[in-house]
Amino acid sequence: MKIGVFVPIGNNGWLISTHAPQYMPTFELNKAIVQKAEHYHFDFALSMIKLRGFGGKTEFWITTLSRSP
Repeated sequence: MKIGVFVPIGNNGWLISTHAPQYMPTFELNKAIVQKAEHYHFDFALSMIKLRGFGGKTEFWITTLSRSP
């Protein structure tokens, strides 16, 4: 079995919630997550992928670190 981590490239990371802390991801945050995963010998790190956000109150994935053509 291989174990990995999804790095949060979209605003508010992994959670669609108004009760969770709201934040914008940064390169530094993603670097820290991947370095921690490497420390614990995880096998891979994947970026979350989605064409566009869901909209709504949380504006989940309206802003991301990745760029679309």
